[in-house]
Amino acid sequence: MIGSKTISQQEYDRREAAVKTARAQLTQSLADANQVRVSLGLQAHPEGGDLSQVPPDLDQTFSSVLQAQAELIQSAAELGVVHSYNQTPKQMLEEFEKLDPEGNIDRVFARLAAKSPAVKQAEAKLAAAKRDLAVAELDLRYCDIVAEIDGVVTRRNVNPGNDVQVGQSLMAIRSLSEIWVDANFKETQLRDLRIGQAVDVYYHRDRIDARVAAAAECHGQLRQDRPAAAGPDRA
Repeated sequence: MIGSKTISQQEYDRREAAVKTARAQLTQSLADANQVRVSLGLQAHPEGGDLSQVPPDLDQTFSSVLQAQAELIQSAAELGVVHSYNQTPKQMLEEFEKLDPEGNIDRVFARLAAKSPAVKQAEAKLAAAKRDLAVAELDLRYCDIVAEIDGVVTRRNVNPGNDVQVGQSLMAIRSLSEIWVDANFKETQLRDLRIGQAVDVYYHRDRIDARVAAAAECHGQLRQDRPAAAGPDRA
């Protein structure tokens, strides 16, 4: 028997559709390949039609690689490391790795970051801020006016908001550790007073031990031997 070489119209149409689909897929694949080549900076249609033809240093000349290299050069400059744009990415990385004997990139970055211009500027600003703070603290201490003695204010010469001058008297303070009492006596009583004589001074029912410190022609002064509970008073 001789086999028949004829096929049905239905089978023919099916095979013809499959060929058209394969041609469309081939066309799309070629377009994708050409687009990839263009993105790599290559000719879309190389001579000879061999799409696999690429330069051996494509990984060094690819546009995205060169853009990354430019960004890396700028970042390195901020760390104080200068690279030439004439270097290939591979040459630049090899030179960068030589900065550490063991090629430890993390250690290189840590050392460069500590010495980078930006860090040095920040440290200088910090030091200046600390100096300004010390001056401000010193000026603030000058604002505290401290009396030479403990006591009570007996006279005030200024009010809040007044301007004062250097050496101006602001107020009078009476010490409580030693109180003087001015006493007036009759002339007939003066003959009984002696310097250093012990006397009793009464202030609001409190008796204060005192002694005569000085006496004038018409009046005497008494000095107290222990602090009183209040300010000076007349006797």
